[in-house]
Amino acid sequence: MQGGFTALAAAVHSNVFAAVGCHYGIGDLELLASDTHKFESHYLEHLIGPYPEQQERYVERSPIHQLEKIECPVFISHGLRDHVVSVNQAQRMAEALSAKGLEVDVLLFDDERHGYTQEANIAEQLVREFDFFAKAFERSVDLCN
Repeated sequence: MQGGFTALAAAVHSNVFAAVGCHYGIGDLELLASDTHKFESHYLEHLIGPYPEQQERYVERSPIHQLEKIECPVFISHGLRDHVVSVNQAQRMAEALSAKGLEVDVLLFDDERHGYTQEANIAEQLVREFDFFAKAFERSVDLCN
């Protein structure tokens, strides 16, 4: 599975994935509520509710607070110039998953924002993520045999 928040949330709520790929994703909704640019600053209020009034809901829906449910390897990629979702989301999630003992591969681009635009970076991300998924799938198949 690939995506950002969706991939992490799917890994929290299902154990059917051999691996997930998180691209410039959100692991902590509280952090996003306080650390995004002005254009996105009220986006979560429409989806979750006003913060901090709905803080409990932000916590319960944040993958970073449900790490015990994630059982598969996670590939994380993020642009260091991302002003929508701060790179600290990726860094914190990678550290937390690694501390749990899960396999994590992190690819950071110093010249990308939220969504990759440079052909060389897109190619690098696709190749590295494909390799990560292939190894995870191979391990998953070996476990089934």
